[in-house]
Formats: sequence, structure tokens, C-alpha cells
Amino acid sequence: MRKIFLALIVAVPLLIAAFSPDAGFQWLISKSSSGNVANDIPTTVLAALAFRSAGAEIQAQQSLAWVKSRQDSSGCFPAGACKVKDTAFAHWLFYAFNEDTTKTGAWLKSAVSPALTNGDWWLQVATSSTGTCKISYQKDGQAKEQAIQVEQGKFPACSTPGMETFLDLNRCLETNLVSSNPFLQLDVDCSSLGSTIISAVFQSGNTYYLLDEASTSRATININNGCFGKTAKSSCDLETSLYANVILQETGSSLSVTPWLESNYNKQRVLDASLLAAATQKDSHIADLKALQKADGSFQTVYDTAFAAYALRKAGNIEERAKAVDWLKTQQKADGSWSSKELDTAAVLYSAFSDTSLSGIPSCSNGIRDGDEAAVDCGGSCGPCTSTGGSEALCGDYICDISENEINCPQDCQSQASCNSDGICDRFLGESSLTCISDCPEEEAQLEEPIAFCGDNQVNGAAEACDGADDAACPGLCNLDCTCEEESSSGWRWILILLVILLIGIAVYYFFFMKKKPSSRPSSSQTITFSSSPKSPQQPQVQLRDVKAAKSRWEEDLDKSLKEARKLFEKK
Repeated sequence: MRKIFLALIVAVPLLIAAFSPDAGFQWLISKSSSGNVANDIPTTVLAALAFRSAGAEIQAQQSLAWVKSRQDSSGCFPAGACKVKDTAFAHWLFYAFNEDTTKTGAWLKSAVSPALTNGDWWLQVATSSTGTCKISYQKDGQAKEQAIQVEQGKFPACSTPGMETFLDLNRCLETNLVSSNPFLQLDVDCSSLGSTIISAVFQSGNTYYLLDEASTSRATININNGCFGKTAKSSCDLETSLYANVILQETGSSLSVTPWLESNYNKQRVLDASLLAAATQKDSHIADLKALQKADGSFQTVYDTAFAAYALRKAGNIEERAKAVDWLKTQQKADGSWSSKELDTAAVLYSAFSDTSLSGIPSCSNGIRDGDEAAVDCGGSCGPCTSTGGSEALCGDYICDISENEINCPQDCQSQASCNSDGICDRFLGESSLTCISDCPEEEAQLEEPIAFCGDNQVNGAAEACDGADDAACPGLCNLDCTCEEESSSGWRWILILLVILLIGIAVYYFFFMKKKPSSRPSSSQTITFSSSPKSPQQPQVQLRDVKAAKSRWEEDLDKSLKEARKLFEKK
């Protein structure tokens, strides 16, 4: 019985150790078609972010190119059917890849709808001085300015009983100024007061939300009273607003819909708590999220747990995030995916395993030529090759590299070739049918031979054992780095699982059947017999039996199974 439990202790960690982030990335790459993952912008963006973070730059650039091809002329996504969520994800991708975010950012700002009509919007100026504050803002394309008298933090010209140190923006500046504008920027200049603290506050019942604050005599105060619908200027949608809000904060935007979210989100819903905690970094929201974590480290579904891990990483909650990540490892399927879904897999890889050091996946910084590279870590998705840095020369890149000349690469160096039209094909001068047809009329064009690279579906490199469809050396087992997988690992985890089930079955059989049979062996390894003769009162004779009783059949079978398992483990 002890052996059974020892086998279980050995087998279970091996099953957990079968987790492979490489397999996850390989599966996601296999689901990508020219950068397009699931024909969905948010899924493709998460995949691109995961690819780049893990060093798979080629795949990341392909996904970026596909997303860019879906942009509408107005800046939104997708073209012809603009949606806030898709545009927000594209905005995130552009920001992460240092692309121009001007159009996507402007479109998102124009898509905000006014949200909170109930509640009060206050401006507070903390000061011990008396003077005037000038408040400037834009409304309907027009610049406006008002001067507000301040006496030691109070507003005598527009006072609210019980709230003398707060200026009612909807009443004192302009009727419904904030309520009718989803995004308002106030330039508050209190230079005449000296040192001040300028704050914007939203009050809903007895709850106060600090919107913006600056410890200076002049500041630009942002007042956000908006939400996002599924499309521009449509009615508020909670999920769309949550995604757009966290992405805007991730990209450093001053635009926010946090006030509306804090009044409407469901703190018992994992995705709500995760996205709001990630956007605000407030202790209260982080506490709400941590309270939803289960004992096994999960947060309901795989997708929810992925975004919870993302929020916990941003908040610096290492222990809780580690538990979530460990649980995610146990949920990886045999094919490398999570839930067999591109969205779940992309979300998990980005939130939990994007810092993984990948192997066997083309990269622009691995020191080898792979993917669609024209030379080592250059060309294709990795950017143009140059004649410096030790990269291989690429004939046809319109760069006359140091190893090229007008003879071996006229395409790049033909400007240096001559044609003296003397009727002689002077090859040493660089003349050919490409550069001097008058002297070399019958010479065949010297076209460059195709440059071999890993990923061209042909085994044509010294280091290539296979290449994509050209996998005769190892049918179906060709890795992305053009090496053969030494041994199929797609089913070995199932073998381990079946082994564990077999061991448990043996244990059950032993308890329910073997234990019930009466033992034919003595209860002791020693048997004491006495002499039958009364004439010789000898001491009792002790006959010792071999303490190593013969092994039962089930023990022999178990030993055999354990030996086979040990051989299997040693092969891995």
C-alpha cells in the first residue's frame, strides 16, 4: 500500500510539470492566419501583446499588420462597423507598438456619452488666503472664462449651505455644465492666492469620489462624467466601459469613465472587479477582487482568472497572483490551449506567461535565421537588413552590401555597373544582359537564386531536418525552428493519467477483496511448538520461519507496473 501512495506522489507532480507555455504559444500560432487570430480584433490584440512580450516579434508584427488593415478612415475599428471595444483594443496595440494613436484616441474621446445626471460636482480650493481664481474651459468649441472670489477656501459669491468650501460647478459656473458634458477640462488659475490645493469631487448621496487633485496654484483639472456604449454616443454599456476604461489608463490617457463605473459595477463579478481594480489601483477595488479568489487560486473561469492575474500583477499582489497562475497551469489542455479557445489562450498567455523565454519559435533577437527573415534577425517582419552588424547580405533589398557587387547582385549594385557598348560582354566590368543588353544580347539574365530560410516549406538549409510541409524525416513532428521533435509528447501525459488510475484501481481492489479473504498464514513470523513427551521437560522449541513471505500476485503486478512507469519517466 505504501508503494501505491509513493507512486501517486511521484506521478501527480509529473502531470503538473507537463505544463508548457511553448505549447500554448505554438497552438496560438497555429490558429493564426497571416496575423489574424479568430477573425476578432480583441483576440488578435491580446495575442500580439503576448507574442511581443515573449519575444515572438515576427508573429506580433503580423498581427499588428492585420489589425491595421481593419481600420476605418475615421480612425475606429472595424472599418464600416465601428465599435468602441474593438477600437479601444486597437488603441492599446498601437500604443504598445509605438504606432500613432492620434486617430484612435480622438475617436474614443468623441464616442463618450454623458452618464451621471444625479449627483453633485464640486470644486474645492484649499487655501488660507483671499483672492480670485480664474476658471477657463471649452464648451461647444468656444473658450469661456469666469472669475471666482475665494476667501480662505470659501466661495461667498456662490455659497451652498453646509458646503461653503465647495463650489457647485453645475450651478456656479454654468447650468448643467458637467452633467451635459462627458469630458470637461478646467484650467484653474489661483495664482493670486499663493499655495493652494485644487480638487474636483463627485458626490453621490453620502459617498464622495475624488476625481482629480493638484497641489499647486494653477492646474488643469479633468472632470469625467461619461460612459461608453457599444457604439459611439450610444447608451452606457458596462462591459464596454470597463474594457475601454482600463485600456485608456494603460495608455496614459486623461480620459476616464471611472466615476460612472464606480456607481454601476458589480463587485461580485470577477471581470468587473478585475478591470476596475486594474484601472484605478484603489485598495478598496483590489480588496473586492481578492475576496473573489477561491481556495484553489482560481477566479471562476479561465478567462476571468486571466484578467484577475493581470490586475493583481499591476497591483503588486504577488502571492495572490502566483496562486492564480498556478491554477491556470493546471487548466492547460493536451494540445497546449486553454479551453480550446483562442481568446482564452491569448488572455492567459499575455496575463500570466508573457515573460516566458520561448524556444522553437522564430524571433528577431535569437541570433539565428528563422521565420520570414531574409538574414539573421533581419528582413521580413524583423525590419530591413543592412551591410553592418554582421547580417547576411540580401540580394534584392536595394542595398549594395559589402559582400555584393555589380556582378553577383546587379539588382542592388547596378548603378555601379558600366556598359561601354563595344560589342564585347565585359563581365569583369559588370556588364550583363541586365545592365548592358547591347554587349550581352544572348547572355541569360543572372537571376539570384532563392535564398533558403526556415519557413519556406523546403529542406534547403544545412541546419534543417524538416521545414513545414517538407517533413519526410519526421512526418507531423516538424517544429517551427525546422528541427524534428525527438519524441511525440502529445499522449504521454495521458499515459501517466492512465497509470495513476491503474494504481488507484489496484488499491481499491486490495481493500475490498484481498482484505476480506481469511489469511492462511500465521499471525506471527514465529511458531512455538512443545514436545509431546512428558518424560523430558525440555524448554519449548522455537522454530523460526522465513520473515520474507512470498509476495502476493498483486504485489508482483504492482512492482512490474512501477518498473514500467520508472522506465517511462526516465525517457522524458
